[in-house]
Amino acid sequence: MLKDLIVRYPLINLDSTVIDRQQTLDKIQLVGDELGKSVYLWSLLQSEFRSLITMNASFQSQPISKAIDRAIDSIGSLQATTNGLYVFENLFAVIEAVSPLEREACYQAISQLFTRLNQPQRECLVVFVESGRAKIPPCLAQIVWEYKFPLPTNFELVTLFLEYGIDISLSPRLSNVLAGLTMEEIIVGVRANQDVIADIEAFSDRLLDYKYSLFKSFGLEFIGDTTTKDIGGMDLVKEALEEVKMDFTPAARECALPLPRGWILVGVPGAGKTYFAKICAQKLGFPLVNIGI
Repeated sequence: MLKDLIVRYPLINLDSTVIDRQQTLDKIQLVGDELGKSVYLWSLLQSEFRSLITMNASFQSQPISKAIDRAIDSIGSLQATTNGLYVFENLFAVIEAVSPLEREACYQAISQLFTRLNQPQRECLVVFVESGRAKIPPCLAQIVWEYKFPLPTNFELVTLFLEYGIDISLSPRLSNVLAGLTMEEIIVGVRANQDVIADIEAFSDRLLDYKYSLFKSFGLEFIGDTTTKDIGGMDLVKEALEEVKMDFTPAARECALPLPRGWILVGVPGAGKTYFAKICAQKLGFPLVNIGI
């Protein structure tokens, strides 16, 4: 699927994470191998394109202003007849750090690149990879196709954990802990906690702590459990919670049933909204995350 998207769209952005960076680049290299094209990478640590398979060479950081000039030159050098797969790593993060005038120059260069490549037959393939928090600016949203790697399926998770002698279908809690993590994040977490892998509960606790640490790096606040196991009233909501539980079972995920969108609790300060949210999280076995807006 990734190969088809890269071939189809003149400009495509792959939304990755720092921990998945190498896996993302490896996937791009596989696409290049399948297409018989050399893969070249541009980043802040180098002043020009360099073959992806020789990226173990040493690099030297360069000033942002010089990096932008080099980026514009690199973009301008690409034509429809330029054979190869060209990857710009975290270019939009670099663009966000420069002056408005330099930023506009980059936007113009990318727009002109799209015009040059937007034709049925082209040898030049361009991919942007953002592993930070930078986003595609609205002015380029119509010409840069965004793609996010899907989270691992239940089958992929079952296959992975069978290698460690674990049948996750027998541990719904472990399945819930793994929800929302990429395959690379899960592999890193498993390798770091192999010493307790024989104890599923302890292993799940370790992975949950690991998941907390990952989410905290994005500024998310985790609210601790409450000792109260239930709350009076809200009978209809509590009945609905039992149905929601079924939506998160491995069987439901295998059938690709749509996940619940959530609820909005409305009330005056002190009415117990956060308290009841803790109860809901406990009943579902999920961590409670507070996102300040």
